[in-house]
Amino acid sequence: MTIDRLLDQAEGHHRAGRLDDAVTFYRKALSVSPGHADADYGLGTVLMQQNKDAEALSHLASAARQLPSVPEFQFNLALCLAKVGQTEDAKGALLRAAALAGNNIYFLIPICTKMVELGLAGQAYNCLDRSGDQSPKVRILKAKALGATGNWRGAAKTLAALTDENPDDPVVWFEHAKASGFLRDYDDAIASFRTYMTKKEPSAEDYLRLADLLLTARKPEAAQAELEKAIDGGIDRAEAHHLAAKCARLEGDKARVRKFADMAIERRPAFGQAWQLKFEVSPTDKLADLADTCVGLVGDARATEWDRIMLELTAGRAYEKLGRFGEAFEAFDRGNLKHKAFLATRDCSYDKEATVAEHDKIIARFPKGGNYAEAPAQEGRRPVFILGMPRSGTTLVEKILSCLDGVEAGGENEAVEFVAAQYYWDLAQGRIVCPTEIGPDSLADMAESYWQKTPHTLPVVTDKMPHNFRHVGLICQMFPDARVIYMRRDPRDVCLSIYSRLFPEAHGYAVDLDWLAHFYAENMRLKDHWKAAFPDRVLEVVYEDLVDDPATHTKAIADFCGLDWHAGCLEFHKSKGTSFTFSELQVRKPLNKEGIGRWRYYAQQLEPLEAALKRYGVLS
Repeated sequence: MTIDRLLDQAEGHHRAGRLDDAVTFYRKALSVSPGHADADYGLGTVLMQQNKDAEALSHLASAARQLPSVPEFQFNLALCLAKVGQTEDAKGALLRAAALAGNNIYFLIPICTKMVELGLAGQAYNCLDRSGDQSPKVRILKAKALGATGNWRGAAKTLAALTDENPDDPVVWFEHAKASGFLRDYDDAIASFRTYMTKKEPSAEDYLRLADLLLTARKPEAAQAELEKAIDGGIDRAEAHHLAAKCARLEGDKARVRKFADMAIERRPAFGQAWQLKFEVSPTDKLADLADTCVGLVGDARATEWDRIMLELTAGRAYEKLGRFGEAFEAFDRGNLKHKAFLATRDCSYDKEATVAEHDKIIARFPKGGNYAEAPAQEGRRPVFILGMPRSGTTLVEKILSCLDGVEAGGENEAVEFVAAQYYWDLAQGRIVCPTEIGPDSLADMAESYWQKTPHTLPVVTDKMPHNFRHVGLICQMFPDARVIYMRRDPRDVCLSIYSRLFPEAHGYAVDLDWLAHFYAENMRLKDHWKAAFPDRVLEVVYEDLVDDPATHTKAIADFCGLDWHAGCLEFHKSKGTSFTFSELQVRKPLNKEGIGRWRYYAQQLEPLEAALKRYGVLS
């Protein structure tokens, strides 16, 4: 059989999804014509689809070496390089693919989408802009690229213009909703998705997507209503039942959490997130079987990488509850090693030098003793920021404060991050001046941007996004009446708590004990700077002291925030407010010391963490 005939057979099997047959014929083609570029490319592509990435890489690299001017070859090579964690090489291949694609939008869209994902958003925007293409799909991708570079204002403007020009096109509204969600503008995303559903006959799948979006936007009651429509419409997938379980969790209904988690697992046995929810509501006598089952499912061919990570961490927490601490830590280690490898493929690994450089820049922009302007006081609305490391007690303090008169719990609000990203983007473009030179009017505009993303009904709203500790300087300038509560907790308990849970990509430090120690030290470095630069605006609260003497310390917090204290705030666990964090189940209990000193159960395993904390100056 000729090489052309073999390739035709291989490609036919490939298009039909018969991957094993495609591999057989591509290998036959290479046996007839060793080093044939098209055969190498086809075989490498199929092997990558089969997650045989190391072998795939050798064939894709061979194809790209032989025909270096083919954009598809460079693009698939980039995808494979990213999968195996060679991110810098992947970026280089993407840039070559984009240059070779020229103005060919068919090639540019997937290339630029991956560029945004790997941190090349600025280059992706320039490639798309040079193409001159004004189709909705390209303009939406440009908006995502602008948002990823920090230009949220430009992204929002692009999206608004697109819907103004195409008001009756459901595809435009659908893509607009997806892009707005990507930019974390959930109100706009929800409004756009609802408009999309008016432009066509909504399907059960549409109701499920809307339910997921509403829950992401922290609207569980609305999510439940749309989810019921999806189920009535015939949706019976694991994801739908998992969504129902998450809604039940927020309502504190353990029986329904268990019911829907089991239904999700029946439909997808290796569904890691469903097992996590089932663990949270399982009695102790069921945990041994649950942990062993989760470990066994890690090897299930149907499990995704996220499933495997979550299954390991869930098993670890179950073993811990049973007092089997050695097995628990082994599971935590396995889960974090998998997560660390996954982050490397997405260029999200923690970079100690980059973090130090970023924090050095922040400190330089907000020098101690600087002459800082402030926005005018904003009557009728005042934020209280509760920040520090994740798992340091921010949720507890928010729940306590939300029991006081006139205070609304705002949860983990991303608004400051958006405002800061836009400010630093404008600063880099020379469109705005540095913090010591900025005037009240500009600060007032920034404060208004925050309030546009922060719905509230009471005069005081809490904002407990932990990583806002990077933005305390801007916070103090934007909100002259705001107060900042900086949480501190035993670093060993904090780092262990983070290490035993699955955190999103923005917390790249969470998967490695040395990285955790380093990031904790950097958090403390910024805390010390902010206390020196804005001494009257920042109150440091030690979690262990708060738990040991809650009346004294909650009174001090209330006084610092200008709030009237009453003893009822110590019964925060009786309030019906909802927390969308890992601490949701914990804050339904009375104040207790359960988590204090947890690290001692793992003293031997955490010796590398202690050594790192000492090396970075956190522990003496």
